[in-house]
Amino acid sequence: MKRNGAMAKMLIRGGMMAGIAGAGYLLGRHPVDFPVYYRSAENLLHGTGPLYGPKSGLGWPMYYRYPPVFLFIFLPMILLPLRWAASLWAVGKIAALLGLLRWLRQHAGLEQLPLYEGWEKIAAWLGRNWRAWMLTLLLAGTYLLVEFRYGNVEFFIFFLTALALLTADKRPWAAGAAMGSAIAIKVWPLFFIPYWLVQKKNRAAAAGLLAALLFTLLPAGYFGWQGNEHALWQWAGQEWQTAAKGGTLWYPSQSLRGVMDRYLAVRKPRPVQDAAAHKGYAELGCGCVSDQAMHALWIGLEGLGYGALLWGAWKMRDSNRELSEESRLCMDGIAICGLALLSPFIHIEDLCVLLWPAIAAGVWLQRRSRQAGDCVRSARICLWSAAITAGVIPLIPGSAAQRWLQAAGADCGVVMLLALGLTLAVVQGSAAARQKPATAAMPR
Repeated sequence: MKRNGAMAKMLIRGGMMAGIAGAGYLLGRHPVDFPVYYRSAENLLHGTGPLYGPKSGLGWPMYYRYPPVFLFIFLPMILLPLRWAASLWAVGKIAALLGLLRWLRQHAGLEQLPLYEGWEKIAAWLGRNWRAWMLTLLLAGTYLLVEFRYGNVEFFIFFLTALALLTADKRPWAAGAAMGSAIAIKVWPLFFIPYWLVQKKNRAAAAGLLAALLFTLLPAGYFGWQGNEHALWQWAGQEWQTAAKGGTLWYPSQSLRGVMDRYLAVRKPRPVQDAAAHKGYAELGCGCVSDQAMHALWIGLEGLGYGALLWGAWKMRDSNRELSEESRLCMDGIAICGLALLSPFIHIEDLCVLLWPAIAAGVWLQRRSRQAGDCVRSARICLWSAAITAGVIPLIPGSAAQRWLQAAGADCGVVMLLALGLTLAVVQGSAAARQKPATAAMPR
């Protein structure tokens, strides 16, 4: 019997590895963003083209948009042909996804999938935990598939950020190293350093800033100090010019700023290249707010939103011991939703970061499915509305309809509903934590 069980495990593991390799091969056939990194790394190694500007990468709009350090991390990939390198890149993402799913389930205390114990136990697990896996699949499945299909680096950055958030309490220096490496590749994980500080995770925050600085300076060993400084200024100038475009980007951003620009900002003539790339997306809204007023409104909402997030994290800090694990998971999920809403630009592939809040929502819903109360009921409505919307969007046929939904900000609406549902879940969890001592003191 033991020999048969071991053989079954080997066959399952072999089948999983074959499935991962096959999925990686399919995803690597026609990547979109990966060839930009590949060409840019060749430009770095052989000097065949500029690192930054509209002629970098594959040319506008597929130009290179990351700091120099990422190219040095990426360099080993160009030892393989493009197609095989893209497939290996996808295999790495799938492996990272499986590991992250396992760690998040363990962090939440969710029952592990009995993968090696037969189909009957697997089916029983799916039946017991259907809310958790269904909500995760609906909310994050499409965005993960799009990101894997594009071959972007976004999921690896999210993986490092999630790893840092998971280990910040017990291993602050390792968490800081993971967060710092993510910040050095793409700036947005810097969003979580003040979030850590208000939670008194000072060592993790300090380690993150130090690691980000060290990783950013690493290319000086190749370029020299002045060469690295020049490359960094080129990158910063390019990104500043991109950020200054506001609502005239070549894709409909799903961030709060992007949706506001499309609905409220005065419509301006697009540059020829931007107009060609943006062809087919609907023009929505009244277009009555000037650029200056729109910028002031956006900055104000950004400040209010980020301030509210930090205030909520600070208020939760004192009751952290009494809070349930899923409430803490939900709070981090709110922070990730806030990142997506408050970023200057969000492409739908960047919404792969919703994996964490999707799992947090699923775990909370699984454990609070029968609990009464207005707050719990409202949270359930918001979470299921977000999940159903996210699941329906990719099923609507026709490229014209899909472009209209993107222009209308449907994915931004999903993030807002998810953030609201998680906020209500945290409010309910905080109220329950405050009532525990009083309940314990009551005589039986």
